[in-house]
Amino acid sequence: MTTKWFVGSKSALIYGGLALIAACSSTGEGGQGGGSAGSSSGTAGTSSEAGSGGISTSGGSASAAGTNTVGASGSATAGQSGGGAGGSSGGNGGGAGSAGGGQAGTAGMGGAPSGLSYNGAIFYVTRADGTLFAFQTGTWEQVGKWTGLPITDGIRGIDADPATGNIYFTHGGAGPNSFGNVTKNGSLAAWNLYTSKLVYDKKLEHGVDQPSYGNALIYVPAGEFTDVRDWIYYRASDGAKLGTEPGGMNPHDTIYKNGHRYYGGTEDTYLYVIGLPNVTKVGPSPSGTAGVRPFTVNGSETRAYITWSNYRGFSVGDLTTGKIIKSVSFGGDPCHIAPSHGMTLSPDNKEVYVLDTCINQVKAYTATDDPQLIAAIPFEHDIRPGDENPCAWDCAKDGWLMHSRDGKYVYVGDSGDIIDTATHKITHYMPELANCRHGFLEMVWKDGYIVDTSTHVGLGY
Repeated sequence: MTTKWFVGSKSALIYGGLALIAACSSTGEGGQGGGSAGSSSGTAGTSSEAGSGGISTSGGSASAAGTNTVGASGSATAGQSGGGAGGSSGGNGGGAGSAGGGQAGTAGMGGAPSGLSYNGAIFYVTRADGTLFAFQTGTWEQVGKWTGLPITDGIRGIDADPATGNIYFTHGGAGPNSFGNVTKNGSLAAWNLYTSKLVYDKKLEHGVDQPSYGNALIYVPAGEFTDVRDWIYYRASDGAKLGTEPGGMNPHDTIYKNGHRYYGGTEDTYLYVIGLPNVTKVGPSPSGTAGVRPFTVNGSETRAYITWSNYRGFSVGDLTTGKIIKSVSFGGDPCHIAPSHGMTLSPDNKEVYVLDTCINQVKAYTATDDPQLIAAIPFEHDIRPGDENPCAWDCAKDGWLMHSRDGKYVYVGDSGDIIDTATHKITHYMPELANCRHGFLEMVWKDGYIVDTSTHVGLGY
């Protein structure tokens, strides 16, 4: 794998330079020149591999790659920051700078090289040729571009961990019945945004689809083109397989929230739940065809909003009883197996947006038990009919919706349109988003540190 950096602005220039330092300036004893890490996070590592000096989770002198927080390597480069960052348990700060004259390590925040210039929300979107783009949310200025990511066999899903700066990708096949692709199984990859490096890329023994990260684990569905109910969970730090859980038939979409897992299968009439006190599944589907499609959950985890196969519209599910409270139909003639393949809930839990790709439109409703239409928003750039390009397989445009973390925008995957939620009108077009539905999300930065993520699913908080 090769990695290239693109400089598209002043902020990207600063970031690009630091990314190169973090990735390339190790002198063979990364981390030693910077002294000890924070008091509760153990001694900085001595690995010479870029981006892995000063890796620690909760104490001791762990320096092997794959733990919860990736610290920046120490370096003898003059003028740059020395010392590994504090570990994930919140150390008191890096040690003194290296002999080359660097400044003291950044205090109290594990995982980030000091001095990164990003602030605010950064929107990341992939392209099937192995490219990752970064845009400043709101201005839409391109602030980064990286190539060589291992997703050219088809990206199937994405999620992220703000604590480590890792983005996780599933890519490849979606099970033995996958069509049009060489490999039926998939892979799980981790890419670190601080070091601009691939952490790992694991070939799996099953297909893959939209995963979800939570509590240092990644929950990976076995793929919609299979005949099982398996979600396999992996250790996020190194991709080690840890166990399996059951969910909907033909595993497809996944949400992790507050320790609870929501599992949707494309050949099931129920959304399955693990961890809630009284409910194990929500349904049944109002459609005559089995299949749970994109869904979301409110902040208190009392309501799920679910789309279904061969159904233009959505349902409101009660997560305390497992019953469907209300189904909203957009009309007959579904035109496609997944005519509403996009759903997002505003972070304040007030509005739910749903795709109606049969007429190339997004509908905004009140997020209530009796949803009322707020606005019908026509695309300026249609999703259907059309194919993603470039694309390895499963290329027909289905779409995807996701709120920005602050709720001000809704991203329309496979269209490229971006909706202003205050006006319910299209405010911007992003060509990179026009050929992507499974590989985009936001990461929120503050003074060079990642502090939050939208995930790939617009959830209530």
